[in-house]
Amino acid sequence: MWRLAGKLGFWLAYPLLWVYLRFGWRTRVLVIVDGEILLLRGWLGTGRWQLPGGGVHRGEPPAQAAQRELREETGIEVSAEQLQPLYSGRSSSHGLSFNFHAYVVELAAKPVVKRQAIEISESQWVKPTKVSEYSVTPDTNDCLDTWLQH
Repeated sequence: MWRLAGKLGFWLAYPLLWVYLRFGWRTRVLVIVDGEILLLRGWLGTGRWQLPGGGVHRGEPPAQAAQRELREETGIEVSAEQLQPLYSGRSSSHGLSFNFHAYVVELAAKPVVKRQAIEISESQWVKPTKVSEYSVTPDTNDCLDTWLQH
């Protein structure tokens, strides 16, 4: 029920998202623990799985934005220094385009994920070889492909 409401909300907000996403930067964080990556699914959207991340505030360094978004969405605390830059790119999906900075953080132990109830409906730890079994966003695929090539 919530997923259906989130999809409807996404399409109703589409014109605003189209404008909003064009003018800023976003972040994505590839969180790796014991060979698994963390995927999230938001309640507002197309229902695809994605990496933690979100918008960069005006004047905020991208690594700090990634750190903040990771903490807000999952409760996972890392320092900005732990985040290793992966790459910066542009992603498009459903006619929406945005620029983003991607980071990688490898943790020694799997933390408890405390999902932000307002934004995140599900979280899942997934082996990279199993990501193809999930419907993921294009930027998630791009981040994972770039990381696997390193």
